[in-house]
Amino acid sequence: TFLFKADAPDSAATTVAVGKRQSIGLGFTHMPCPEYAIYHQRRLFMPFKFLSTGSSGSPTITARNVADEIIVSDILDQNTYDQIQNQFRIASGGADYTVALQPFAEDNLIVFNRNSIHLISGIGADLGNSVVREITREVGCCSRKSIAQVGNKIMFLSDNGVYGIEFDDLYNLRGVSVPLSEAINPTIEDINPTLVTNAVGVYHNNRYYLAYTPKGQTANNKIAIYNFLNAGWESVDVVNQQGWNIREFVRAGAGGINSLYAITELGGIHLIDSGTAAVDTLALSVGGASTTHSIDAELTTRQYTFGTMDRKKFNAYEIHMESSPEMESNLAIS
Repeated sequence: TFLFKADAPDSAATTVAVGKRQSIGLGFTHMPCPEYAIYHQRRLFMPFKFLSTGSSGSPTITARNVADEIIVSDILDQNTYDQIQNQFRIASGGADYTVALQPFAEDNLIVFNRNSIHLISGIGADLGNSVVREITREVGCCSRKSIAQVGNKIMFLSDNGVYGIEFDDLYNLRGVSVPLSEAINPTIEDINPTLVTNAVGVYHNNRYYLAYTPKGQTANNKIAIYNFLNAGWESVDVVNQQGWNIREFVRAGAGGINSLYAITELGGIHLIDSGTAAVDTLALSVGGASTTHSIDAELTTRQYTFGTMDRKKFNAYEIHMESSPEMESNLAIS
């Protein structure tokens, strides 16, 4: 919306001056120095924790002491924000704060708070028609980078493990009562609670990869992998080498099928699942040469009841094992 005004008060005016749209409330503000932002429906959505005043060359940043509000840019304008029309308060009155924003299905935006999940719908051309509603307050999100979208399901790490939320009919968003990580609960309980915000997740090759920091350690050196084809967790990969600390997962390719890369704390880029040999090839120092490290694999099976808790006697069992063409098979059972 623009304001058109003539350059003279009478009908003899020959030119028209175009004025910029005016704010309906507190006035426009610049991009408020956010920690992160997401792009959706031609707008930028971001936390509204700070105010940015002054010119772009010498801004003044002021903390608002508010942790559950988001602000939205104008359409295709990354530096204009209306503090009334384009602002949302997500969890007013509760001891909660916004952790992540996730675009979903047309004009929907999912807001992950620490202890709840919310949905903003109707974020199209007119934000005045948007509606904010709570999905659940039973679970929240621990780490912004653990979120990954898989079709109509969104994976994320919560206090109780890895959850998924999904659309039943693309309109009714609901929470999943049982976490997907229930089968590996001892593994989830091993996550360092003080560094859980560093967890990183990604979807690649029909799998969800979650890198996390184990208890007693300070580096993201474990990767739990969920296989959607098998509908189960297939492995927990560990790299106990100093300098290996996953900060990000990146899916990228050069004209072919995308591969998965791990970005380490020192800026190293490592290709995940690059071969079938039982060794890892790592470069763990800046400018250093790569070294190989053997992989010791371990499989622990669960107990089987066969429908009854009575004592059972097994007469025989079989194990089928296959290693890569480059390696000989060697197995120890205990």
